[in-house]
Amino acid sequence: MAKVQPIKPVDRVAYEPVMCAVSKARAMAWVLEELGANETSTIRNNLVHALEDAPRPEDTRDWLHSVIAEALHASLDEIETEYRKLGTNLLMKEAAEELKPKDGV
Repeated sequence: MAKVQPIKPVDRVAYEPVMCAVSKARAMAWVLEELGANETSTIRNNLVHALEDAPRPEDTRDWLHSVIAEALHASLDEIETEYRKLGTNLLMKEAAEELKPKDGV
């Protein structure tokens, strides 16, 4: 008989809308961090090198910064929207737990 290989578990949470938006936000934050490596930085990265080789690097870097910042804001808005859809108001749940009558009281 052939040996059966166990199926690797899948992280289903990673594919929920709120987590997808978190991943996008992390990616945008990383790009902004890379853009922050300016001329005075000791460590240069491929993104900075590519921008310096662009026909008009001063325009390209400013444009990319604004596009990425807008995408980051959009991802954060999406995170908020998706989180609110979950209906997990932790403060309300905590307050409700405190108001519950205790056993024997």
